[in-house]
Amino acid sequence: MGIFSDHCLPGNIEQWTVDDVQQFFIKQHLESFLPICAKMNGTRLVGLYQMCMTNSPVMFQSLNNQLAVTNMGEKNYIIEIVEYLKFLEDLKPFVPVSLQKKEVGTPQSAACAIL
Repeated sequence: MGIFSDHCLPGNIEQWTVDDVQQFFIKQHLESFLPICAKMNGTRLVGLYQMCMTNSPVMFQSLNNQLAVTNMGEKNYIIEIVEYLKFLEDLKPFVPVSLQKKEVGTPQSAACAIL
């Protein structure tokens, strides 16, 4: 991975390469995500975004668990909640509206659906 100071990201996130995704995290100061997203291209990143929007608390924990496994034996990195929320906020403008629809429906329990 190289650091490109004036690297321009393609407008269509689904065309992002692995390098583009890494550059996004660097530019947004979200380097904590790099170890677990090192092999993601734009399409996979959109999938991660959709998973996070569908079940945010579980995904926050899952990402931290994955980070712990990825960095075993190294410095103890975690994704802080503010970083997680920044990731979702910063990525949203790049995700086509048609792919953001998954965030509209919030999972409900059966009891809430009846009420």
